[in-house]
Amino acid sequence: MTDAVERFLNTKHSCLRQAVSRVNNTAGAAEEPRAGIPDTKRPSKVELWNERRRARHEQVQMLHRQGISIQAISRELRMHRRTVRMLLRAETCPERAVPLRRPSRIDRHLEYLSRRWAEWCHKSAQLHREIRSRGYRGSESSVRHFVARWRAALHDRLKRARTGPNSPAPEIKTKKIVASARRAAWLLLREAEKLEAEERAFVEHLVETSPEIAEARHLAQEFNRILKRRDQEAFPSWMERASKSRIPEMKSLASGLERDRAAVVAALTYEWSNGPTEGHINRLKTLKRAMYGRAKLDLLKIRTLANTTMGVDPKQ
Repeated sequence: MTDAVERFLNTKHSCLRQAVSRVNNTAGAAEEPRAGIPDTKRPSKVELWNERRRARHEQVQMLHRQGISIQAISRELRMHRRTVRMLLRAETCPERAVPLRRPSRIDRHLEYLSRRWAEWCHKSAQLHREIRSRGYRGSESSVRHFVARWRAALHDRLKRARTGPNSPAPEIKTKKIVASARRAAWLLLREAEKLEAEERAFVEHLVETSPEIAEARHLAQEFNRILKRRDQEAFPSWMERASKSRIPEMKSLASGLERDRAAVVAALTYEWSNGPTEGHINRLKTLKRAMYGRAKLDLLKIRTLANTTMGVDPKQ
């Protein structure tokens, strides 16, 4: 389901960018360029990749308007046919989002650290002791590296003294949402009460921009609810709605589930799974590949039984 929603959102990048712009502008997260100072920042790898991707998208659209087939476009631009079809279906060029910084243990103590920094406390060891008493479980070096960016903004005299007069609190940047189809797919499938404020606003704006996205979210969340609660009675009606959906990815998913309908119904009916069986199969494959193709049945049997009985007391 997540893959289907992600493939669908890859054709809705204009809606993603519009929702991201509305959320970031509302939260005040968009940074204004300084007046009179030219922007000399070099483009990142993601920006260069997006620029090349936009050029490819324009080439594909131009060749398609000239009546050239998908296979001929694939040979001309040396692209896979699936990529050509994806670019033709996309309303705008799918762009790669800038990766977000991973959440840190310090994030929950950021407001406290900012306040203490403004109260002359510029010693990382002291800050580490204080937030450790508030539940922080990280190391002192992590705090030292974190406050290094604040110390770099101090005056040279204050850098040497590590203390000084009351300075303004460091700026705390709000969390920004990026226009990523993969990230948006996970947010659409997640329950609303588990979303943060910015994520919830992003989902609301995204659903407002396109009725098809709202339909995809409803179908995806309903499917997750059926699986979690094992609601076998609701599954046929969901299959009927997904088959008649305006979203091609949902129709494809429903078609695949129809081919494996017996397995899906069994998963909704019984509490058992084939997880242990898959685990044993993975163990057999690991043993076989560890012997570089020399594992005939007799040797594989010996090694499997030896690993099974390893650690068992022979007297038992």
